[in-house]
Amino acid sequence: MIYTTTIVQEEDQTNGLPQITQIDVDFSDEGVNLQGSVRVKNRWQSYLKSFERDMRNNNRSLFPLPEPEPMDEELI
Repeated sequence: MIYTTTIVQEEDQTNGLPQITQIDVDFSDEGVNLQGSVRVKNRWQSYLKSFERDMRNNNRSLFPLPEPEPMDEELI
């Protein structure tokens, strides 16, 4: 996953405005045609992992499961 961040609004404590950051994610480095974007107040770093997990879960069909390892019949 590749991500970029853009500050949409700087924090302004005088006027009580939080920082707003836009997170853009792209899964093309994994061979998946999926992009997403979200705007987050304050600390975007703590939200990035949740956003990635949600994108993967909501688009499960785009992320194929790995092939199971073949089992050695002698062990069965």
